Amino acid sequence: MAPDRRDTWRNKGELPPDILRIIFATYRSMCREEDTYRSRDAQYDSEWMSVAFVSRSWRSIALDFAQLWCTIRVSKFTLQSVEFLQIQLKRTKSAPMDVELNLKNVKRLEDDQHVLLGWQLTRHLILEIVPRLRSLVLQGGAQYAGTFLQDLVHRAEHLESFIVESKCAIPSNIFAGGVPNLQYLALDGCQNVPWDTALFRSGCLSELTIRHTADQSTGEEISLPQSHDKLLPLAGRLTSLCLSSVLKDYERVVRLSNNSTLHLPSLKSLHIDASSTTVASFLRSIRIPTTTTVCGHVTLRQCSMDDVQYQFSSVIHSLTQARSSHPVKLTHLLIYSVNSTSRGILPYSITGWAKGEGEAPRYYPYQITPSNIEPMIDFDFEWADGHGPEGGWCSRDSHPFCLSDLGFDLSQLVSLDMAAFHGTLEVVEGFWKEIAALPRLSMLATQGFDLLYFIHCIKMDSLAIEMKQAADPVDHPLPDTAKEYSGEDEEGSTTTSSRHFTALKFLMFNNAFPSHHIPPSGELWDHLEVHIGDSDDEGEGVWRIKEETMLRVQKAHELAQNLLKNVRLRREIGSPLESIDFSQHSSAIVTPGMAEAFKVFLKEINGRKWISPIVVRYLSL
Repeated sequence: MAPDRRDTWRNKGELPPDILRIIFATYRSMCREEDTYRSRDAQYDSEWMSVAFVSRSWRSIALDFAQLWCTIRVSKFTLQSVEFLQIQLKRTKSAPMDVELNLKNVKRLEDDQHVLLGWQLTRHLILEIVPRLRSLVLQGGAQYAGTFLQDLVHRAEHLESFIVESKCAIPSNIFAGGVPNLQYLALDGCQNVPWDTALFRSGCLSELTIRHTADQSTGEEISLPQSHDKLLPLAGRLTSLCLSSVLKDYERVVRLSNNSTLHLPSLKSLHIDASSTTVASFLRSIRIPTTTTVCGHVTLRQCSMDDVQYQFSSVIHSLTQARSSHPVKLTHLLIYSVNSTSRGILPYSITGWAKGEGEAPRYYPYQITPSNIEPMIDFDFEWADGHGPEGGWCSRDSHPFCLSDLGFDLSQLVSLDMAAFHGTLEVVEGFWKEIAALPRLSMLATQGFDLLYFIHCIKMDSLAIEMKQAADPVDHPLPDTAKEYSGEDEEGSTTTSSRHFTALKFLMFNNAFPSHHIPPSGELWDHLEVHIGDSDDEGEGVWRIKEETMLRVQKAHELAQNLLKNVRLRREIGSPLESIDFSQHSSAIVTPGMAEAFKVFLKEINGRKWISPIVVRYLSL
């Protein structure tokens, strides 16, 4: 009986060659991914090549494994790099090639004859393998990138991806022989969009990215009619479209005729960066599936408060129109705002997820938005010139937008994460009322938002529960540990029977009362001591600071008192809150005795170490 091939390799203490090839390819991919976060100034990527130096058998397998050498990145053009390139090309045999030419850091080649010779030899070697190219990336160096593109006139049978990131012109005869399998095309910063070349005639082209690139015929930004006319031949098969800073800027929202509507039935991803009026105009002129993810960077003009609100809401309502009047139905929502004197609440970021049937969202600890599901919408709003107008809606303490202004369907919203930076962001009463009325909201996180109306909603919910209990008396004894902190309803409170935050289970505060630091409760009175006597400017300033701090401490304790009462009542009616976290200021908001009282009714209180929302957000990308 012939010996088992696997036993032969096992006796040698090594893995079979086919398994080693898989390991080598995986390791190379891991090194390539890490390299995207490093400088690409190295002559060549060498870390993954270490597999060829482990043993003679590994080296033999690695050198004979063509796919291991088929990704080539060139950023320096020395004779040594050319020599290595020749060796690597021989090892690829006839396999498809992925090539990246990085000319970003190359100065005038004429200044160094050796580098010029290295570039000429490199260009010649790459041009020889054009028929084998699977992907080609060309970056920087407009003069030399343009020269290289002029030489790309032959057919590239296997080319699937072509990326140009350079301020060069794309020649009209590029790949004149054809690119029948081209699927992805990206042009970034080029002098023209080569609509009439073989690049756009590929029957497989389904992913298109155009950034900071002018129109070929006019040298100007692309108008909406032009974009529709040029995209029409691709419309049926486009799955991904990115138009960044390429569309003509319109002073107002433009409405094209119904005959000009661009239908994109296969589109999965849309990215658009432009002014609010341009974004709204483009969205109104297209029709996309309800499953398409949409993101972009939107700039707003400085104008009156009413007009700014119109610019903001018109983008979202235009998105609804693009979805054939189907509003975006979200299950998770993230709202980030900057609250500064010069810029108001902008940048203002809205990210929303729509969890599909059967999808189980994954969360990082104390992060309430999914980390394994792509967002359905992701918009950043910013001033066109980077600075907002003085006064009015841009003031530090105003937030003009309510959830109803967003134009989303939030009936299925499960989690809401809101954060504002650089100061407390005051909101209108309707903002919190809309949130409190969401029927399925179970997770809520807030940072930098004024909690005055949130506290009011909690009071009203407690009152509603008490009224229901009074109408249907049931014995709900209050534990002794909580009686001291249960608090009483304010005199003159409006009587109502409507519940608020009915589905809430998880509540998290990040820096609930920012600005001046709230002291630990043991130092409270020392911190609030004021100067008596001289009434000079400095003394008055100290008084104002300490008075403000006292008010913030009072707010903090009012929040804790009302939450404790509400937590107790929810527990009594069988719909308990499970977790509350007050973050780094918990010692000022919740005294040790009050914390013990909370523990009677909660599974967890202050159970996490504070994590910056910015860090958490980037962890989820």
